[in-house]
Amino acid sequence: MAISGSDQILNAKEELNKALKSFISNFNNCNTEECVSQLVVEMSVKHSAILNTVNKVIAELHEEKDFFENKDLQQDYVATVENFIPTSLKLIDTINQIASSKGLTKIKVSPKSYTTVQRFINTFAEESSKKNLTKSFNDKGISISGFNQKFNKTMKTKFIKLQLYIGIPLLLLCGAIILFGELLIGKSFNGIQLIFLKGFFSLSISIVAASLIEGNVNVKWTLQTGLAIRAAGWIAVFLLLYFLNPASPGDVH
Repeated sequence: MAISGSDQILNAKEELNKALKSFISNFNNCNTEECVSQLVVEMSVKHSAILNTVNKVIAELHEEKDFFENKDLQQDYVATVENFIPTSLKLIDTINQIASSKGLTKIKVSPKSYTTVQRFINTFAEESSKKNLTKSFNDKGISISGFNQKFNKTMKTKFIKLQLYIGIPLLLLCGAIILFGELLIGKSFNGIQLIFLKGFFSLSISIVAASLIEGNVNVKWTLQTGLAIRAAGWIAVFLLLYFLNPASPGDVH
């Protein structure tokens, strides 16, 4: 079973806690400056790797789900990230305090290390939380450039809205033609008209369905030996509706 992004961040926090305890324990057994220096470097690298994982989880989930469209998911991750940040900053403090006590150079945090996390907090967290966390980063001399940026709606969300804007009117138009078209023209639809109507009706349903229903559909349609069509998403839904619905144009009447 795949671990959720939220659990990955919580696991990252737990990993930082364990790393901090291990760091302090190993430091107490270090008798040379070289040993301490090596511990500082190793801990710094480990922290960077864990922080990169957290940034990646947030960015990928936003691209997949779009936090703007899911308030529950948004709140869950805000709480999780707010829980992670203090542990991360505490670890940096501890490393630098020990490095300073031994006359070693303090670790430098890249200006981009917290950019994604800060952008996420700046976009979705409460104002009071944003102010407190901004102050925490400022007090530790860590770049707050991410707090000057915000997440944007993903292209996926924009595309879904475009699909609905196109699909719903087309679906209503097709429905109206099916119900009243023959009355308006005063005769039955011919075969070509039915084929076009069937195509547009299938297209409108597939566009709207793909926008409203999560998941993906993949089809492989074999037309003849050596000739096949592969499709995914709303195009696959369109093919299924067009080719597999029970009534053919000739059977409608």
